[in-house]
Amino acid sequence: MTPGIDANNMDRQRRVIVPAGNVWFMVGVGVLLVVWWAVSRWSGPLLLASPAETMTTLLHLVWSGGLLEHCGITIVRIAVIILVATTAGALMGLLALKDARAAGLFEPWRRLCATVPPIILVIVVMYWMGMGGGMIVTFGALILWPIMYVNLVESGANYTNDLRETAQVFGLSILTRARHFFIPAIMPGCLTAAVQMTCSAIRVVVLAEALGADRGIGAAIVTSSRNLDIAQMTAWVLVTLILAFLAEFALLGPVRRRVYRWKTT
Repeated sequence: MTPGIDANNMDRQRRVIVPAGNVWFMVGVGVLLVVWWAVSRWSGPLLLASPAETMTTLLHLVWSGGLLEHCGITIVRIAVIILVATTAGALMGLLALKDARAAGLFEPWRRLCATVPPIILVIVVMYWMGMGGGMIVTFGALILWPIMYVNLVESGANYTNDLRETAQVFGLSILTRARHFFIPAIMPGCLTAAVQMTCSAIRVVVLAEALGADRGIGAAIVTSSRNLDIAQMTAWVLVTLILAFLAEFALLGPVRRRVYRWKTT
C-alpha cells in the first residue's frame, strides 16, 4: 500500500507544483522584458535596442532569409560538436571506469581542456587550423568533451560493488546488467552532461564564429556591431537565447522525462 500512497502523493505534488512553476516562469519573463525596456530607454538606441525594435528587426531577418541562413549553419555546427564531444567523452569515461590506468592517463588532458581559458584555446586552434568550420568544431569538441567525461565517471560510482555482486549472484547476462544496473546508475549524470553541453555548445559556437567565421550567428553579431546596427545585433542575441531555450526544454525535456519513465519500469 505504501508505494501506491507515495505515487499518489507524488502525482498530487506534481499537479500543484508544475502550474505554479509555470506561472512564476512567465512572471520572470515579464519582469525581464520590463527591465530590458527600461534599460533600453535609459541607455538610448545606440547601446541597446528596445524589445519592440528587436522584434521588428527579427521579423525582418525572418522574411529576408538571413535568419535561416545563419541559424542553419550555427545549428549544424552545434550538432556536430555535441556529437563529437559526447562520443569522445563517453568512450574515454567508459575506459576510465574499466581501468584505473586509463583514468590516470586521461586526467591531465581533462584538466587541461577544462581549465584553459576558451579565448586562449580558440586562438591556438585558429592558429593551427585557420578560420572556418573545422576550427569551430575542433575548438568546441576540446572544450566540451570533459563535461561528458567527468559526469560519466562520477556517475559510475553509483554502480556499486553491491550491485555487481547482486548481478553475479543471479547470473544475469551482460545486457541485463547494463539495462537494469549500469545504465540507470549513469543516466542522471549523462542527462546533466547533455544539458550542460547543449547550452555550452551554443555559447562556444557563437564565440568561435565571432572570432573566426564569415557566416553563422556569431559572425552576424560581429557584422551588426561593426555596422552600428544595434537593433540587429540585439535580435541575434535574442535568437541565441531562443535556441538555448528550445534546446533545453523542447529537445532535452522530453528525453529527460522518457528516461526517468524508463528507469521506473
